[in-house]
Amino acid sequence: MQKILLLMWKEINVAKLAYVDKKYWFKIIEENLEKSYNLGCPIFLFENQSYKQVLDRIPLLFEDFLFNKNRKDLIEKCKINENDNDFEKLCKISQLNTSRNEFWIKVKE
Repeated sequence: MQKILLLMWKEINVAKLAYVDKKYWFKIIEENLEKSYNLGCPIFLFENQSYKQVLDRIPLLFEDFLFNKNRKDLIEKCKINENDNDFEKLCKISQLNTSRNEFWIKVKE
């Protein structure tokens, strides 16, 4: 089954990301983004983003959750392998339950 990464702001799912055939499929959940904006979400982070995109690299909104390769402690804790791609790393990192400015990620299978 295909994994999907959900970008959450507080408890609202504002975007999702899938990885298929070495491409990142990114989608902003428009109705949820409007709802989160009314609650104070920094919507400017989504400026210049198409609501649906197919990309060769991970979107910046998700890239913020990737940590420095020198963080051996987190690499071990998340069980990140040297050959994991960025999507696989993010799926493992999501288990840490960390947030960035009230944004956090979780995996939906």
